[in-house]
Amino acid sequence: MFLPKRLQIYRRTVGVSVPAPICSFPRKLSRNQLFSLDLVPDGSSFRESSRPSTSIDEKMVSIRGWPRPTTWTVLLVLLLGVALISFDIYVLREMQKDFLMRQTKVEKSGEGEVNGEKTEKPIAWINGKNMRTGYLSHVIEVFDRLGYKVVTGNLSLSTKWDVLWNHEYPFNNKKIKPHLAHLRKHQKVNHVPGSGYYTSKVSLATANVSDGIPPAFKLPEKREDFESFAKHHPDFLWVQKSNKHRGIKIRKISELDLDQKDSFVQKYISDPLLIDKRKFDIGVYTVITSIKPLRVYIYEGDALLRFCPQNYHPFDDKNLDKYVVGDDYTPTWEMPSLKKFYVNQSMTFRQSLNTHLQAEGKDPEKIWTGIRETIRQVFESQQHDMAIALKQHNFKQ
Repeated sequence: MFLPKRLQIYRRTVGVSVPAPICSFPRKLSRNQLFSLDLVPDGSSFRESSRPSTSIDEKMVSIRGWPRPTTWTVLLVLLLGVALISFDIYVLREMQKDFLMRQTKVEKSGEGEVNGEKTEKPIAWINGKNMRTGYLSHVIEVFDRLGYKVVTGNLSLSTKWDVLWNHEYPFNNKKIKPHLAHLRKHQKVNHVPGSGYYTSKVSLATANVSDGIPPAFKLPEKREDFESFAKHHPDFLWVQKSNKHRGIKIRKISELDLDQKDSFVQKYISDPLLIDKRKFDIGVYTVITSIKPLRVYIYEGDALLRFCPQNYHPFDDKNLDKYVVGDDYTPTWEMPSLKKFYVNQSMTFRQSLNTHLQAEGKDPEKIWTGIRETIRQVFESQQHDMAIALKQHNFKQ
């Protein structure tokens, strides 16, 4: 119903019988029938006032004994504000309880002991190759803030540590493996047994994933399968890779070393999506928290974008900087089409990519949906082997 700025009620018999404070107004009245409303004492209906309305103020709706509509609006806004503030306070209190609970758990996670010396703090064992370079300083700082006593290097078997944070895969490390043979209930490790099945390039590429990963064949075990496939697709280009991420180059079938151990050949995607004429890759962060049942989380707050150092066209398979993303990749803030979003508007990598693709008339969600499905298929295809690896350790699933 259209209402003018100053709602006027015109003379007309009002036969309304509703509980107060609900009021029903006629839809259409004549200009000459101006009047005011008085609330009947029993509060159940309204009646016409015999007093004619003469002043400008009386042209406004006046229900005696009740606040005007403007007052109701203010009260409603205030009530909503109080409700929102109360909800925020509740959420903050719950977050505080959760933090205190976690802090208490950290303090009671076991009797810390390093080389026979007891400590009241829980112990975080941080380990990795070439730690003197300081590349794990941020990890050490986090555990220190959480109240842990941080120790590094090799530890004796008598050390009662609570958390092992190892940069490399620890379950086949000769110096660390004895510490993992009989894990206690409170001890935690930052790796999952069998994680190599989804981090190894060979295992990942040959995981029989239908979408998202180009056809690949492990060598030399699948040499015959590859030769049969290549025979039916003579125009395909191939790259041969290993877990060392070295020697990647587009090759013809006749140039491939089909007897190279721990390697694989994979179809090369010759028409990649380009941004500013550069080929790029997307890194997505995932966390696996359980193998049985399989539970994997995908972090969608951001992603890692890496661009090749040189333009893709004119294509030259001898120039790796055109199609291989290496350690000297070009960062997002140096790409003109993304810099305006990432630098000037303080967007994340992912937001910058999405905004650019939308401006180009492309649907970024199509990419992310495909990535999610590929991740799901990869972990499902490797779950069986990971479960077998898990059984070899006294490790809570």
